[in-house]
Amino acid sequence: QDGTWIDDAQLLGDGAISDRVQVNLVELHVMITDRDNKPVEGLEIDDFTVRLDRQEQKIERLGFAEDVPLILGVVIDTSESMWPLMVDTQKAGAQFVANTLAEGDSAFLVDFDTQPRLAQQTTTDVMTLLRTFSRFQADGLTALYDAIIFSRLQFEEAEGRKALVLLSDGDDVKSRYGPRRCIQYGKRLGVPVYIISLAGVHNARRNLRRIDLEGITEATGGQVFYITEMSALAEASSTVNRELRSQYILTFSTERELTEREW
Repeated sequence: QDGTWIDDAQLLGDGAISDRVQVNLVELHVMITDRDNKPVEGLEIDDFTVRLDRQEQKIERLGFAEDVPLILGVVIDTSESMWPLMVDTQKAGAQFVANTLAEGDSAFLVDFDTQPRLAQQTTTDVMTLLRTFSRFQADGLTALYDAIIFSRLQFEEAEGRKALVLLSDGDDVKSRYGPRRCIQYGKRLGVPVYIISLAGVHNARRNLRRIDLEGITEATGGQVFYITEMSALAEASSTVNRELRSQYILTFSTERELTEREW
């Protein structure tokens, strides 16, 4: 009840000869785009080369997005400045979840202002997710970086394809962590982050710290969408959806676990 846990093991057949083989499988979730930044589909295993420390690795399997369940994290800024956009953002977020999740996929919802909260834990129940959006209310300041790190923690024990989509109208003003920590943690976890910035809806000329937002997303293979009118929100969501459905999964084995540098 206090959140602690313990594992217990009992040896059976004491004294028997046994052997243990450790196999480290590495999964690379890959997005291929053309010069117009559109997903390239229809590639085969021979179209890819993977190198580790300049040594070519044997790709054991090429998987496709539809073969692997998606775990989607949707993060909604509910700080006070979002009040004029809250209804449209709720509708857009709900529509994105409904359009993106296929059978076997799951999602969780996080909302944040001064601090992040797990509004809905990971579930495959789309209706439960959609009802959660209606409970969001705008108040407080913006802790954007804390929300990204908090949301990534929800993926720690999960297996499958993963992606994080965040909707916000502003710069961070209240986080304990900074963009550098977001980038470092993002590289280790390997979850693509997509940020849909709504700041331009208030003021098309507003100056954002784009270098921070783009650093966080590019480090994981995601991207930032700068929205200047709410009608463009659906198009940005559609682009993210199309990318997530066009991912490739490359699998190869190593003799040992990879170091953080190798990752």
